[in-house]
Amino acid sequence: MAGVVGTGRIGALVAKVLRCGFGCEVLACDPQPDPEVAAMGVRYVPPEELLATSEIVTLHCPLTPEAHHLIDAAMLERARPGLVLVNTARWWIRRR
Repeated sequence: MAGVVGTGRIGALVAKVLRCGFGCEVLACDPQPDPEVAAMGVRYVPPEELLATSEIVTLHCPLTPEAHHLIDAAMLERARPGLVLVNTARWWIRRR
């Protein structure tokens, strides 16, 4: 089971490769679920369920107030043992 946090352009492509290319069961988490991603058989779930059931989780979300500390120590405590967490997210702050 693979988990994708953030299903924008990049996250949706990763979900497609995992689902269609590798045949993985894929869970996703995003405040704005993408109907095209869901149509591929990807199931949207809360972040707690995604971390508790996925063997690998890949992050694809920008740094926003809502995403800041989305994966924190408390969430990792509830994660599946042996979870592989891949951070490919865009974690920057625009400075003026």
